[in-house]
Amino acid sequence: AVGGTLTTGRTIPKSTGTQTAGLVAGGYIPGGYGATTEEYNGVDWTNGGTMTVTRDYKPAFFGIQTDAIIAGGGSSPNATRAVSEAYDGSSWSSGVSINTARAGLGSDGTSSAGWLVGGDLAPGYTTAHEQWVKGITNMTVTIS
Repeated sequence: AVGGTLTTGRTIPKSTGTQTAGLVAGGYIPGGYGATTEEYNGVDWTNGGTMTVTRDYKPAFFGIQTDAIIAGGGSSPNATRAVSEAYDGSSWSSGVSINTARAGLGSDGTSSAGWLVGGDLAPGYTTAHEQWVKGITNMTVTIS
C-alpha cells in the first residue's frame, strides 16, 4: 500500500513506530541538518514537534509515536553527540546523556526498555552496548 508523502523531503531520517502511528525525525533537509519531526497516521504525514538539537548523522531512535527516545547521532560524521531527547507525541524534551557519544548506532525497544549498540566514534568504531531504562521520575542509561 502507498501512504501519503512527507511534508519535508529529507535524507537519512530516523524512524520508529508502527504502520498506522509512525514517527520520523531529523535527517538532512535542503539547507542543512534537520530538527523537524513528522507523524504518520497510516494515511497522511503531519508536522510534529521540533527537536532541541539538529540530528542528521544516524542517532538511535526507539519507542512509539507518543513516547519515543532519540539519542546520540551528530551533525556530521565528525561531530558525534551524547545527548538524548524524549518525545511525548507533541513536543521534545531534553533527556540524560548516553555514556558513549557516537553516531551510526543500532537501537531498538521501547522508551521504557531500549538498547543502543555499536556506532561511529569519529574516528573509529565502538562495541559499546547501553541499556536504556526509564523510571517513574527519571531516565538512566547503564552500560553493560
